[in-house]
Amino acid sequence: MLHKHGIQTICDETMKFLRTDCQIVLTQTSLKDTSEKEHHVKGFDFLVNSIWVELSEAFQQRLPMLFSAGNPNQFIKNYKIMMRFMKDFEDLCITTDSFNRLRNHPSYLAFIIKWSLPVYFQVRFQEMGGRVEVAIDSAFTQYTADKLFMTNVVGVIWQSIVLCWSDDIFVTQLTGRFWKLNIQLGSRLSNFIKSSVKTKESSITATENLLLLLGDGSYFVAKLREYFKTTIQRHIKERQEGSITVFEEALNELCENIRGSLGQLEIYITSTLASEGSIQFDNILNIPRLYRRTNRESPNQPSSYVQSAFHLMTSLQSSSSTLDEKKQLEIITNAIKIMTKSFAGFVNDLLTSVKKTEDSLLRLKQQRKAASGQNDLKSTAKSHELSDENKIRKQIALDVEHYGVQLQAFRIDLKSIEDFVELQLATEVYLHEPTSE
Repeated sequence: MLHKHGIQTICDETMKFLRTDCQIVLTQTSLKDTSEKEHHVKGFDFLVNSIWVELSEAFQQRLPMLFSAGNPNQFIKNYKIMMRFMKDFEDLCITTDSFNRLRNHPSYLAFIIKWSLPVYFQVRFQEMGGRVEVAIDSAFTQYTADKLFMTNVVGVIWQSIVLCWSDDIFVTQLTGRFWKLNIQLGSRLSNFIKSSVKTKESSITATENLLLLLGDGSYFVAKLREYFKTTIQRHIKERQEGSITVFEEALNELCENIRGSLGQLEIYITSTLASEGSIQFDNILNIPRLYRRTNRESPNQPSSYVQSAFHLMTSLQSSSSTLDEKKQLEIITNAIKIMTKSFAGFVNDLLTSVKKTEDSLLRLKQQRKAASGQNDLKSTAKSHELSDENKIRKQIALDVEHYGVQLQAFRIDLKSIEDFVELQLATEVYLHEPTSE
């Protein structure tokens, strides 16, 4: 019967029968006079004691599959149809006494209990939870269901939250449970973000993924607050699940937890960018070998390591992300400040070393001249050439100058990077180093 007609048709036909064929009996057994005083045949309630009892028994015995939550989609569809039917049935109660008798009748209560909403929720919980855990296994796969998010993990968690309140899944009686599930889904995202900080992988792809996660996570918090105001809050008020303030406080706590995880992620990304750039500065130590006792010409180009130091930042800047440009620039700027401090340390150490070597060589040369009785006039034979030490200084100065060019490419004000300003002042003189030793 159910497969042939469908539950909606059965309910419609039943209600049509009650409103037409049974109307006379219902009217005669429960009347209101002109003074609005209710009358009914004492001890007899045809609608409740006869019709409802038979209908309830028929639904439970002949259509038991109605109450099976094994297929959650069909279950909730059947449930909502039956709840509308029961509402229409209650409207047939002309008197208040009849309505109260119906609500308190054992068969009515048994019929309500038959709809195992907790079991239905558990099925949905496992369904959504399982989908989220699968998404975490491929967290950084591109999310394609919509254009809101770019990472699979954030997209699936957001989709699960929205589904909780969709007409095809949500039921008012489970408002509190679905809200708790939302909190759990948000907390799962927060924990995943925290775990991502511990990966310790610093490849371009890994860092790009973390930047995408940072952008998606930030946008998730904003969307969740917006969705709470436009949708979730309305369902909570309909159910009257206590004070709305309690839910707002829970939402604020969740958002703060996610923001805290995102803060840790941002620090990690910043540190990774700075570390990957700073690794290139080891090449500064090779500069003296290029010019000492090699007769190499005076340098006129910056070293390649300077460009390489910004490779990861350049790649991330050109990659797609839901992170806004302001935040992206803030991360890169903070990373550059850390990296520049490291760069300045390498440069200053090398300049100090060059100065010590130069002083040592000068003392040795003077000692040899004094021992041989050589005068200063004969020492100017090669005065037109730069010394090896000044070639090293000039190379460093060219590198510092090119470092500034790279900073400007990121739209960074050079004056805002104090360590770079000090480097400029210390090295720019060597760009115009005189040819004499």
